[in-house]
Amino acid sequence: MKNRILCRVFILIFLFNLFYSCTDRKNKDVPISNQKAISFQDLETGEKILENEIPYTKENLERFVPEKIGDFSRTKLISGYKDAASMNGILGVYQKDLNKSKLVTIEILDGAGNNGSVLLQAAEQRLDLDYEEKSNTGFTKIYRRNQNKVRETERSIEKYAEIEFIYNERFLFIFKGQMMSVVDLWEFVKLTELE
Repeated sequence: MKNRILCRVFILIFLFNLFYSCTDRKNKDVPISNQKAISFQDLETGEKILENEIPYTKENLERFVPEKIGDFSRTKLISGYKDAASMNGILGVYQKDLNKSKLVTIEILDGAGNNGSVLLQAAEQRLDLDYEEKSNTGFTKIYRRNQNKVRETERSIEKYAEIEFIYNERFLFIFKGQMMSVVDLWEFVKLTELE
């Protein structure tokens, strides 16, 4: 019985403090960081521009996934694999010529059109974070590289690496490497001349 009463008292105190702290803050000025001050109107304007853009055709997207990149040959091409979601995307799978266990998958999504612009905006918000996580089995980090925000993930046990970035403020590129490190995968990305 005493435990229930104490529990209710603590809950009431907690709720009172929560209410008081919320009402106390609404009259105070909150400083805004000048690093990247983007208003909702700016986000909506960028989204509207891409929303009104005509998505690339499948043939135009295929230029991003040529038959050969360095010593990797394309083994699979799936064009229009996001058509069901009303987005234009392409997927290419590459295999290293001399080491068949090394695979790279390139996923490209066009941010134009209704659904594409929403997807790109979500990716921009995710990449806008400064984030780093390390563990015994790998790492994930989001940082600025050559004026672009990128996300790198490496899982050393699975020998898996992933790189994600937005190219030309329109295309979401995701590179996934099997039997590769992030450093190896960046070497592949450099061969695509996107970086």
